[in-house]
Amino acid sequence: MKYELYQPEILDQGMPKAHIDAVTKAMLNADVQEAVEMGLYRHVANVHATGLVSAFWVGNTGPNESIERLDRMMSISVGHILVDEDRKAHVVASYGFEPVPGFPPADVSEAGPERMKL
Repeated sequence: MKYELYQPEILDQGMPKAHIDAVTKAMLNADVQEAVEMGLYRHVANVHATGLVSAFWVGNTGPNESIERLDRMMSISVGHILVDEDRKAHVVASYGFEPVPGFPPADVSEAGPERMKL
């Protein structure tokens, strides 16, 4: 099964404080609502795995052949969102996964070759 991996924008000093707060909340508490509403998530990779737990492990330990990178990707962690082939989204929580109804929104950022440059 293919899982789309969505990760928030990487924090930097030039981000507005509201964006930093929303991404921090997502990464610490798996509370993604504000960051999603602000459009801070982007589709960074497709992970081929047998389930959510398997996708989490592949995103952290490989094999790299099971990851189709679309943009710079961090290892999968709390606050990252996996979307399965049935369009059901789950956020990685401190323990397990929580559903994210209504994700991905129509305007979620798609990665492209221009975003892959470091």
